[in-house]
Amino acid sequence: MLSLFSSHPLAPTSEVIIRLTRIYGLYRVALSFFLLAIFLVTVDHPIVGGDDPYLYLGTLSVYCVLTLANFFLLRKFPVWLTLQISIILLSDVVCLSLLLYANGGPNLQMSMLYLVVVMAANILLPTGRALGVTLAAMIAVIYQQFYFTLVKTADLRGVSGAVLLAISFLGVYFFGQLGIRRLKVLENLAIERASQVAQLQEINRNIIERMNKGVLVIDQHLRILMMNEAAQQLLRLPRIRTGLSLAVLSSQLTDAANVAWATGDYETLLPPSEKFNQGLGLQFLPMDTANPERTMLVMLDGLARVNQQAQQLKLASLGRLTASIAHEIRNPLAAIRQAAELRNDSMVASHDQILVTMIRKQTRRVNRIIEDVLQLSRGERSTPEFLYLPQWLPAALQEVLPEDMAFITLNVQPGIRVHFDPDQLKQVLTNLIQNGLHHSAKIHDKPQVRVMASSSPEGQAYLDVIDMGPGVSQEHQHSLFEPFFSTESTGTGLGLYLSRAFCEANGAQLNFVPIAAGACFRIAFERSNRASSTRTGIFGIPPLS
Repeated sequence: MLSLFSSHPLAPTSEVIIRLTRIYGLYRVALSFFLLAIFLVTVDHPIVGGDDPYLYLGTLSVYCVLTLANFFLLRKFPVWLTLQISIILLSDVVCLSLLLYANGGPNLQMSMLYLVVVMAANILLPTGRALGVTLAAMIAVIYQQFYFTLVKTADLRGVSGAVLLAISFLGVYFFGQLGIRRLKVLENLAIERASQVAQLQEINRNIIERMNKGVLVIDQHLRILMMNEAAQQLLRLPRIRTGLSLAVLSSQLTDAANVAWATGDYETLLPPSEKFNQGLGLQFLPMDTANPERTMLVMLDGLARVNQQAQQLKLASLGRLTASIAHEIRNPLAAIRQAAELRNDSMVASHDQILVTMIRKQTRRVNRIIEDVLQLSRGERSTPEFLYLPQWLPAALQEVLPEDMAFITLNVQPGIRVHFDPDQLKQVLTNLIQNGLHHSAKIHDKPQVRVMASSSPEGQAYLDVIDMGPGVSQEHQHSLFEPFFSTESTGTGLGLYLSRAFCEANGAQLNFVPIAAGACFRIAFERSNRASSTRTGIFGIPPLS
């Protein structure tokens, strides 16, 4: 907002000054036509302009035309406003002086019209120009009084009245300037406060837009007044409009809002439905309860995110606990394995061979569990590289699964290049392929796993690991990637969880894809050509020292 008191003729003018100038223009038009009407109605016995009716009528006619022209000029061309206002006010002084002369000299009633001109000059013009208009009015009143006294033998006592009136003009000017300065200080303060409020509003808007929680503001008629992007995503309505009723979104949401209006603060949970693909936590907070047009703040939180955060906290604390236990188990486990090897070198009986084989098998199982737990607790960082799958994938599988290559069918589309940490991708493939071979062996004498790398026309790269096993039941599909979930009594339930965590740390996604026979796990790689960078820990928590 610009200052109301800008004196530069080329400076952009304030809307307030333009509005006040138009109001003064309407006053001038009304005054000119009022004086003209009084003259025409009393033309036989004139109340005003009786000393020189032709001069009075001519001056009023010109003044009416000028006021109309000035008014429309200000509306259509509000430029050089200070100059326009100065000309208007000086023309008012000249026209009033001619009207007083035609009326037979100054009189108190018509001379008071100068006061309006002086006050308008104080409000609409800079200090110097306002003083010029005030002095012009003073000179006009005093000069006319002296002129009529000397030339037309008017009463000399009228000079003192004219001087007092001129002094009142000066008083109006000085007091007007004090008031204008005070208004200017208040205006600058208001501009500063408005700027601060606008800045705070912008900060609040940015904070709300970037919140993970959804924010809705509704009125007592359940109309949406405001919402942020997180709320749009949670409600699965990316193009929602303000003013829309909650009833259009969900009957469950509407029922919860009605209860909140009746009870005040209210919290509830909405289960997943066809409308919302996840459960929602709702908190209703009334705002300004004293206002009849009340509003309510609605906080929405996706339960999937809350569960994920809780799970991360649980895993962080569990990882620290199990890491210390795993380190302690490793030492006696190594001693057991060493004793078994020594026994194997010196044994003769076949039943001893069976016992040693059992010890080896179980120690390998315990060691694998320890490795999974330690891997979970470390929160390793990923260092992605660009991998050319047609070359990298066969070599990587030969390196990590040399004994299983006979059971793996590899099909790689040419030209596929992905961005992934090579060591972590090897770990993911090892977990997926070994799981696939294990489940394929349940129904086939010779287990088989297919590894297929392909890309979409849009350039999205995929890597599928498909087994020929019994598949995954519908009830277990939603729990596959949860930590410690396993359908096998001997499994740790960490393999798929770690594999998905590795993929997410590299910008990829690991998902289960239902197929007609067997099971398919698909890695959708990140579509990016950025240079390699070191990412944060795979579980979003700092690695353990």
